[in-house]
Amino acid sequence: MRELGATPIAGVGKGDVESGDIEREFDKWAASVGEKIGYCMEWNYGFKGGVVEGKNGVEGRGKNKGKNKRKGKGKGKMEEKKEEIKEEGGCCGGGGDDKGGKLGGDNCGCKSDKSDSAPTGGCCKSDDAPKEEEDDGKGAWDDLSEGSAQDSGDEEDDDDGGSMGVADVEDMGGVMEKTDKEAQKKPRRKRKEEEKKDMVTPKQARALKKEGYKLIGSHSAVKLCRWTKHQLRGRGGCYKHSFYGITSYQCMEATPSLACANKCTFCWRHHKNPVGRTWRWKEDDPGFIVEQAVEEHVKMIKGTKGIPGVVMERWEEAHTVKHCALSLVGEPIMYPRINELLGEMHNRGISTFLVTNGQHPEAIERLVPVTQLYVSVDAATKETLEEIDRPLFKDAFERLKRSLRYLRDKGQRTVARLTIVKGWNSEDIDDYADLVALGRVSFVEMKGVTFCGTSDASNLNMSNSPWHHEVVEFAEKLRRRLKVLHGRGGMEACPEYELACEHKHSCSVLLARVDLFKEVREDGTNKWNTWIDYPEFQRLAAREKVGGGKFTVTDYKAECPKWAVIGAKEEGFDPTETRVRKKGKKPLYTKFDEGGVPTHDWEGNVIGREVRIELEKKMEEEVRKFKKENDNMMGDEMSVVTDSVRGRTKERTVTDPRLMFRGLTVGKY
Repeated sequence: MRELGATPIAGVGKGDVESGDIEREFDKWAASVGEKIGYCMEWNYGFKGGVVEGKNGVEGRGKNKGKNKRKGKGKGKMEEKKEEIKEEGGCCGGGGDDKGGKLGGDNCGCKSDKSDSAPTGGCCKSDDAPKEEEDDGKGAWDDLSEGSAQDSGDEEDDDDGGSMGVADVEDMGGVMEKTDKEAQKKPRRKRKEEEKKDMVTPKQARALKKEGYKLIGSHSAVKLCRWTKHQLRGRGGCYKHSFYGITSYQCMEATPSLACANKCTFCWRHHKNPVGRTWRWKEDDPGFIVEQAVEEHVKMIKGTKGIPGVVMERWEEAHTVKHCALSLVGEPIMYPRINELLGEMHNRGISTFLVTNGQHPEAIERLVPVTQLYVSVDAATKETLEEIDRPLFKDAFERLKRSLRYLRDKGQRTVARLTIVKGWNSEDIDDYADLVALGRVSFVEMKGVTFCGTSDASNLNMSNSPWHHEVVEFAEKLRRRLKVLHGRGGMEACPEYELACEHKHSCSVLLARVDLFKEVREDGTNKWNTWIDYPEFQRLAAREKVGGGKFTVTDYKAECPKWAVIGAKEEGFDPTETRVRKKGKKPLYTKFDEGGVPTHDWEGNVIGREVRIELEKKMEEEVRKFKKENDNMMGDEMSVVTDSVRGRTKERTVTDPRLMFRGLTVGKY
């Protein structure tokens, strides 16, 4: 308001006698900034088209109820005055008749009603301005004789919210002073509104803490993985131990972004975390996040000391974090300073396994080298992606494909991770192969979805969780299809993949590129180099950071042990660990022939020939019955997919009589 010349009026309102006649001075001020005062009052008081009525029925813009409230019938001449201003070519009638002889057009610096006002005193303020000036009869506040003002005393105005309040001219100084202060406060309020908020609400924070998450700052978290606790007790490590050689009890599971752009049906976090397409929250310092994450993780490790069976030597070593799985919850790559965070971890000697959902392709392109980079490929088609991942982005599938294209140019270990949801995406072999070929990834991980209990956010059930042998069959079908694509040749030919490793205990299978990780020993046997030389990676990453040159996938590979290779009797379980089975049910049959007939019982003993013949007869009978009932639908196939609608959700069920012995269980042990 100072720019609009509010200072003299504020002084008048306070009773400054040196300002001269109030009406005259206000008339001059209104003539110079009348067009702007309405906008200013609207900005500060939030109304439009109001009137301010003075003692003598004078009307203007604004809303202020002073002590002496007056109403008049006469309307002010503000609009009339504005028209004269425009016609005369300036806020002071530049070049027009000036009866007072002191505001002539030659002395006025303004040329139009849109001219910027001087910092003080209006657009034509001068140090020698007269205290009194003869009225020219055209002022906005000179229509005093037309209105019959009535003294309303203490009577309240009729204000139903639509009409404007009444302000006394003597109170206009207070209005202007308040307006001036409010104008000074505006930038502060605006900054406050623009201030970024915490990502996690108090309600979300309570829900996450209840599930064991340790929140860090305003958007990060860490949690102790169950495989970390397992290996602390000598009971086996996770699939990354079998596939890539990490030490599970020295691995920290964390995330720098609890928010995600998807709402996956199989998410075991049950959607307690926030969602969003872009980052709109506060940003914590990367160094702070890493330091606090390690500190919180070590605290949780210390808390495991009293767990029965903990190996104290491992417990001591677990206080030093060697690996970090950036896959806890949310989308880590959304964090704007993710590259700095990765650098902080590498400086501490921590390897990084970063998992992204493929919805931020440009962030993938900008990403610095990590130990291993994952893209979750949860579906092979646009339709199934929308059903399973329920993305926020409308172009989610295109984003996924763009992310895979960027992977092929990263020059580092990359993984396409497929979560197999039985009855949803377990049949899209050809489409999956096309996506894998698009990314030319180093590995393809296939893992059966884990049922984590019922949730309002998901309509999955136990029937959607595949058995390990079903995941192996899926992997073999995908391998064959990729081999077909590889055989087509050309510059953009798909690499050749083969089944390399398995981890039955987490229902996981690994396909690896033959050209990068398979070697033939001198004795003619094959070996897989899927493990990682972690010290070498840290050395190479530090060298590249200072401009020492890029490194490739094969520069830090290491040999995978035989017990982790597909088909080994250990089935991916480290023989140096102790396998402990929980009390409960176990499979009645553990091995089957190609037709699905059991060959081994629950203890691994070979089933006798006579028993096998009986089991085979039962299966053949079920197959004949199934074919008879579904002949028109299935032809020569022995499987059928049936769609059924339950409410608003779509559920698919796969029936195959050859699997009749797979799901059978036996007693407790």
